[in-house]
Amino acid sequence: MKLFEGSRFRRIMFRIIPDDNITEPAKEAEYVNKFQRFKEYVSKQLLEDIGPEQMEIKVVTNANRTQQDDAPAGTDRFKNFRMPLKKGSTEKYQWMEMVMDSTFDTRRTYKIMLHWLVASAIKVEAQVQLLQRRCAQYGLRLVSFPQDSISSDVQLHPVGGIC
Repeated sequence: MKLFEGSRFRRIMFRIIPDDNITEPAKEAEYVNKFQRFKEYVSKQLLEDIGPEQMEIKVVTNANRTQQDDAPAGTDRFKNFRMPLKKGSTEKYQWMEMVMDSTFDTRRTYKIMLHWLVASAIKVEAQVQLLQRRCAQYGLRLVSFPQDSISSDVQLHPVGGIC
């Protein structure tokens, strides 16, 4: 994936695709362990000094699944975190927002979105490459997906809609 300074939409979406054969408890536990390692890595990259436990991402497995877990997600579906992009002390402060699903379900894909306004494409691309390498190292399949939009009119100006 190549990012350019003139990117129209400054956001990227990824999904972690579950393994094919995680019906066995041992394989499912191994998959959850891979995600926990990924979560530890992400928590170290964040602006806030929080550990993986404070990220409040619920892990749903076949052993602890309830009917509520199968219901459609509500308004608190995502967790937002600010990630600094620091690669030099003389440069201006740059950061991006990492938006992650609040629930990691071993039967479903896990959504990760990166949004940025205050960052150069070079630094965002470097962070994306780090993320992809780390997922590969942990044995997670991180796949880039087309960005979906909540609004049916992506060109809608936020102030123009109020008038």
